[in-house]
Amino acid sequence: MKKWMSILMLFVLCLTLFSGCAGAPEQESKVVTVYTLAPNAMQWSMNDVYRYTLDQFADSQEEVILDIVEFSDPAAMDAQLLEELQQGMGPDLILYSWQNSFDLHKLAAQGYFRDLGTYLEEDASFGRESYNEALLNEGLYGEEQLLLPLGFEIPMVLTTEERLADAGYSYEGNALSASEILEIIADEAERWQDDAERFGYYDLQQENSFPFFMVSSGIVRLDYENQTVELDREALKNLVKHYNAALVEHNRAMGTIVGNPRFENDPNRRLQAATFYHCVISPLEEMLRNAVIMEGTFGETPILQDMPGYLDANTYYVQPLMAAVNRTSDAPTAAYEVIRYLMDTPIEQGTAGMVRPSYTSANRDVAKMQFDVAFRNATNQEPGQSEQYQRFLAAFETMMYGEMLDMKFPTVVQSLVGACTRTYREDPAKMDAAIDTLIEELYSYLAE
Repeated sequence: MKKWMSILMLFVLCLTLFSGCAGAPEQESKVVTVYTLAPNAMQWSMNDVYRYTLDQFADSQEEVILDIVEFSDPAAMDAQLLEELQQGMGPDLILYSWQNSFDLHKLAAQGYFRDLGTYLEEDASFGRESYNEALLNEGLYGEEQLLLPLGFEIPMVLTTEERLADAGYSYEGNALSASEILEIIADEAERWQDDAERFGYYDLQQENSFPFFMVSSGIVRLDYENQTVELDREALKNLVKHYNAALVEHNRAMGTIVGNPRFENDPNRRLQAATFYHCVISPLEEMLRNAVIMEGTFGETPILQDMPGYLDANTYYVQPLMAAVNRTSDAPTAAYEVIRYLMDTPIEQGTAGMVRPSYTSANRDVAKMQFDVAFRNATNQEPGQSEQYQRFLAAFETMMYGEMLDMKFPTVVQSLVGACTRTYREDPAKMDAAIDTLIEELYSYLAE
């Protein structure tokens, strides 16, 4: 009897211990691992755009500990990240910017990231209306919020009503589509081909920005969840045709203006030389400053807009900063807290974070604050109720809250589409075959 009683008591004790363990909540870690590029004082533009803002987060609180793993090479960082994710490992927090070569959206569709929807629902400080909803929706996969936007870069184009009129274009106050812009540039290139000081297009930062026209076109769309490709064949042909003509004009302008004392010693001469201007790095302040010169010095009426879609002028291309939490993370709540801080804080970059940010926050209030700072720096005026301020603010808000376009367009896909431009340049008759090949390669890419 005593033996059976001892066995029974031992059984009850084990059951009690087991039940207690099963019911106890698992303690989450407060250490968040994240990969970044090491700061490089000599090449601020190649620094990881998050590095300095992460330091700000670490200084702002004491509960969450950041384990920042620095890499000197972007390719090495991406390769290690992808390998670890495929093994069910990797950092807790995944950050994405223009420097990354991996396809964040493809990884999301393949299930590598945690759904953050519940965290958002329980977060009293979060309201979708306070953020750029188009960007938030880019992170939705079905009902799951797998990606959250931190900010975005807006490639901008600048012209004036007077220059469009001189080019024979009747401007009626509406945004221009990329197809209209490229056609005008091509016509202006032909018009000014024998003039050494007039051009259809000039990039203010001396970069080959034309890939943005291709990326922002909206002509190629990828559906990662259903693994389908949407492509407008005739629109792509027209895009490539005008793209090539405009690219030749871009190269002519670069070869003439850069290093030329007539332009280098008189910056305003550059702003009188072209019909269209383009800017990517810190575009808002740069373009506002130039628009003010066009208006105040030249007496022209500036038109400032984002890089638009090819066929639809009301869609805009942006380069996003995005964040995700690893599905295998043991610190998901802490990682979410880091993301929320980054969502509500202007992303700093550059040497010790001193270079003005290229990125606009996804938070509407923070974005408005950034616009006011850019306006003050560009005009030496205080933001307020002036007609000029209200006009530029309206243009900015149109870009901020329009329909965002083609953020799911990774580098590898851009390269495939770019091959069509080379085919057209070599032999336009082979364009249809090149598009057939492109479609096959895109489907293969989605199926990988």
